[in-house]
Amino acid sequence: MTPIGTRTAALLLAAAGICALSTGPGAAAAESPVAVFQIPVTATTVGGSSPGTYAARLVVTRVRPGEITVASATSRDVCTGSSSARNATLSMNWFNPMAGRSGSSFVALCPNPTIPTFVAVPTSREVTTGTGLVFAGLSVGEITSPNAGSQVFPGAGTFFVN
Repeated sequence: MTPIGTRTAALLLAAAGICALSTGPGAAAAESPVAVFQIPVTATTVGGSSPGTYAARLVVTRVRPGEITVASATSRDVCTGSSSARNATLSMNWFNPMAGRSGSSFVALCPNPTIPTFVAVPTSREVTTGTGLVFAGLSVGEITSPNAGSQVFPGAGTFFVN
């Protein structure tokens, strides 16, 4: 190696070391949205005397490596106009083959101030999936009332957690 090549290699190694120190385990990771490729759940609603349909989408945000926050993106009109959607939950059964992990989680489709906080389902929830590609099956339901929205089509999605 020529003297210039040796100096260049030393500079590159020093730069790589500085980058590793600044982005290592001690560096704080900011929450960031995760792209979810999905087919939203389609369900029926009852609002007064006029039934309708709505789509419930999954929203994923990366909190830390291998940890995400899941929530539902539901239209405000659905939440305020439909008593069945107001009490419904979005359930996610997930599998991460790269990390060898799987689980289930559910969140409320809409915030519901009429339910006491000690029994209310949260509108977002942290889930530890591990890093890798996650596959999710989505459905709409309600824990205490089976008639809280009749599901028409289940949903599915996939996303990558780093």
